[in-house]
Amino acid sequence: MLDLLPLHGTTKGTDIFEAVNKLVSDYGGFDKCSCIVTDGARGMTATEIGFAGLLKQNSINCPMIHCIVHQESLCGKSLRQINVMKVAVKITNIVRGGNRALTHTKIRDFLAEVDAI
Repeated sequence: MLDLLPLHGTTKGTDIFEAVNKLVSDYGGFDKCSCIVTDGARGMTATEIGFAGLLKQNSINCPMIHCIVHQESLCGKSLRQINVMKVAVKITNIVRGGNRALTHTKIRDFLAEVDAI
C-alpha cells in the first residue's frame, strides 16, 4: 500500500486518476507500481471515464485487481506477505463491516488527527 488519499468533493474517474497520478509520480511513476487494487465502483472500473479507462488512455499498463478482500488469499500466498494482508483485511473490515464499523465522522476525525486531511 502506497498511501491513502482523501478525495473531497466528487470521486469521478478523473478525480481519482489525477490524485493517484500525482502521488505515484512523486514515488517514481507507474513503472514502479506492481498492481492497483480497486473496488467495483463505476469511477474505478468504467472503461472510458473510470480510473481503469483513464490508465489505458494514458498508456499506463499496470495490472488491476478487483476487491482486496476477495483477493487476500491469493495475494498473501503469491507475494509471501501474509502479515501485510492480515493488517489490510483487518483495517478494511473495521472501516466497512460489522456492528463495530467506523462511521464517516469517526473516519474523518481520525484522518484529521493524523494530518491526512
